[in-house]
Amino acid sequence: MILEDVTAYLREVPPLSFLEPARLIPLARAAALEFYPSGTRILGPGGAGEGYVHVLKKGRVRCGGESLGEGAVFGLVPGPATAEEDAVCYLFAPEALERAVTGRPDLADMLAGRFTRPVLELGLAGLSREMPAWLDSRPLATVSAGEAARGREGAVPEDTSLELTAEAMEASGMNALVVLCPEGRPCGVVTDKDFRTKAVGLSPATPVKAIMNAPVLSVDASASCFDALLAMTRHSLRHVVVLRERRAVGLISAQELLHLRMGSPPALAAAAAKAPGVDELAGVAATLSGLALGLLREGARADSLGRIAGGLRERCVARLAELGEQRLGPPPVGYCLMLLGPAARRDGPALYPVWTAIIHEDAPSLRRSSEAPGLSRPLAARGDLLSGLAAAPGSPGLFGSAMSPAEYFHELGRFVSQGLEALGLSVPGGADRAGAPSVGESPWRGGLEHWKERYRQWTGGNAPLPDPALLDFRPVHGQFWLAEALRAEVGQLAACGREFLTGLAGLAGEDLTALVRLLALSAGVPRIASVERARALGRVHPLVQDMAGDVLHAMEYLAARQWLEAGGAASPLSALMRGLCRKAARTLAERVAGRRGDREVLP
Repeated sequence: MILEDVTAYLREVPPLSFLEPARLIPLARAAALEFYPSGTRILGPGGAGEGYVHVLKKGRVRCGGESLGEGAVFGLVPGPATAEEDAVCYLFAPEALERAVTGRPDLADMLAGRFTRPVLELGLAGLSREMPAWLDSRPLATVSAGEAARGREGAVPEDTSLELTAEAMEASGMNALVVLCPEGRPCGVVTDKDFRTKAVGLSPATPVKAIMNAPVLSVDASASCFDALLAMTRHSLRHVVVLRERRAVGLISAQELLHLRMGSPPALAAAAAKAPGVDELAGVAATLSGLALGLLREGARADSLGRIAGGLRERCVARLAELGEQRLGPPPVGYCLMLLGPAARRDGPALYPVWTAIIHEDAPSLRRSSEAPGLSRPLAARGDLLSGLAAAPGSPGLFGSAMSPAEYFHELGRFVSQGLEALGLSVPGGADRAGAPSVGESPWRGGLEHWKERYRQWTGGNAPLPDPALLDFRPVHGQFWLAEALRAEVGQLAACGREFLTGLAGLAGEDLTALVRLLALSAGVPRIASVERARALGRVHPLVQDMAGDVLHAMEYLAARQWLEAGGAASPLSALMRGLCRKAARTLAERVAGRRGDREVLP
């Protein structure tokens, strides 16, 4: 074997790829090479490679219930392994690997198949290397504070009047200025907010030092923007002065750094809330992928990604309903627009078909039919519902209150459905649409009692549940109490529906999201997002408590990875991490299957 070839291969094999050369090269020297014909028992009693740790170079091997491909490491944890096809492996004595990872508990845990927090951190860091090529903006860690502060050199002496300071701020186009002491050193920062909150009632001749924020936080121009952001976070400050040779050369804010990387979530939320039409709303939706990936690259957790990017997606959907109300007029009865399934859990990616449903108040005169033949034809003759959005907020709309609830929600459902298509969030048409929840289809609109009865039928076994993900729903617009009343009903049905939960356990298989949903229902955990459910289950469910870390870390990794929208072959690190996720899911599934009739697990 050629040492350079072995070393080069191990550099691509996680977790060995994280070793520095001083550890990796001695490990490569200790390697042996072995060929195993297809069907060979490699590990286990009588195994040809028993007692050694293997790194698979070519072929496939069945080990621990997994079919392993090139780059897989196996044999450190006892268990049988068989060559599924001709395989070539590097062999290492266990002691050689243990020496190589001494002092690196994260790598030792990964090798041993332990899904600890350090292992999760390694996996999440690896996701940034799988970002799509189109996300070409630089990470904050690679941008210097001096670069970010270029063109932001505004400063005033501390004895400058408020009037002159305001003029200087307006002329600079900035919303903050550095305040300098008589020696020329920065002694404070003044912002436009300070003028609004602190300068009220003061004379225009008052020196700016009366309202400035002090002391000041500073960083050298050579420091990274990421370090600057950490410093601001550590000291709970919003601005940092950039110094070069002890002289102020600019000012940057935490908000501007985040805008630099990914756009402003608050600004995007405000743009969605005020979008005058579907075209403008589509512009906001188009930014969601970049926002989510930028947050992921900067280290955002999966639950934070869901709250920010998933929350913005919900704001876009809610705005569609508001635009529909502007066109149609106020609804004849109260209603709630809900997201179901992955969108309700705030899963990624940012743009994918979302499931929607409408639940409305019951009215004595409500017509059961969801079709409105007398109205739909005249509306269709007017052209696409999204065109000519002329009704102003608060106006009676194009049709005022003349419509019945069935007619109104029929038209609102069509409007929202067409709007979702414009936003890139629509359920596909044709055969792919069959059964997919969409407010554009009559089965997914109805009164509260109608929805309660549907869930009674599903949980009672009188009608097949189309998809267990329908048990996940989140209100995004309207009267949220309707959705919460339905959730309370579903919770009661689940508490009494032992056979229903047993059936769900059979459907869940080794799907970690489905298993976490099942156990959350059985324990009465009201959380919707999978990571939040897993975290809560680790505290309250006896089946999960002793493996809470594995379940939570696996759920965190899978939830973060969903936002990548990446196709193609997985990287070696991603394949290893997903293997750990499958192991956690398999262990949990075995526990559920082994105790399916136990009331401690399933009521």
